[in-house]
Amino acid sequence: MELIRPGNLVAIRAMQPLLFSAITAPESKKLSAISVEVIRQTLQFLSPTVADMVRLQLITGMRLAKVCTISAPEIDQRGEIWVCKTTVHKMAHLGRERSIPLVQNTVGVIRRYFRND
Repeated sequence: MELIRPGNLVAIRAMQPLLFSAITAPESKKLSAISVEVIRQTLQFLSPTVADMVRLQLITGMRLAKVCTISAPEIDQRGEIWVCKTTVHKMAHLGRERSIPLVQNTVGVIRRYFRND
């Protein structure tokens, strides 16, 4: 894409990788999961749309990017359990399909955002 000069590219490729033992900076603290109860208590402070997005993530394990971009054509509504079949995900380059079952009350949450068009 010619975003950098060829000389810079050669210099970057010639660099040695940074070794773990060569760093003196402290490691970041590991993040722990937030309890489901804290998430449920937080829902009341969110806008209805954002609260629905959080519910969808909580039940399905979807990443935020998928929740933000989910569309009706991706959802197979034929069975008792709807399935979101997405082609845009982190393993798509390997030809893998990702199917996310929409269980429990997720169908009701998603249906609120369907439009007739």
